[in-house]
Amino acid sequence: MSDLKRKELGERAEQAACAWLRRRGWRIVERNYRCREGEIDIIARRRGLTAFCEVRARSADPLVAPEETVDGAKRRKLTLAARRYLQGLQEKGEDPGSCRFDVISVIMEGGRMRIDHIEDAFAEVD
Repeated sequence: MSDLKRKELGERAEQAACAWLRRRGWRIVERNYRCREGEIDIIARRRGLTAFCEVRARSADPLVAPEETVDGAKRRKLTLAARRYLQGLQEKGEDPGSCRFDVISVIMEGGRMRIDHIEDAFAEVD
C-alpha cells in the first residue's frame, strides 16, 4: 500500500472513530496530539474519564488484528505522550479524572468500516 493510500486510510479511520465515540457520548478534546515524546490519535473524555485512543486501520481480512500491532515500543511512546499531556493539564489547573489507554480497531470491508473499541487495552508502560 502506498504512503498516500495509507495516510488516507488512517485519516478516514480516525474520522470514523471520532464519530463512533461521539455517538456514544464521548467528547473529543484532542486529535493528533503531538509532542516530542510521541503522538496520540484521539484524546476523548466522558463522565470523569480521559481515554487516550490509538486508532489502527486495516483493509478487510487482515492477517494480524489491528489492535495487535500496538507493540511495546508504541505503548511506551503513547505512555510518554499521555504523561506530557497530563502535565500540561495540571499546569492549567485542569483535572483529567481517571485515565486509560484504548485501541480503536477499524477494518475496511468494501465501502464499510467495522469498528471495535478495545477499552483499557493496556496499562501504562514505564
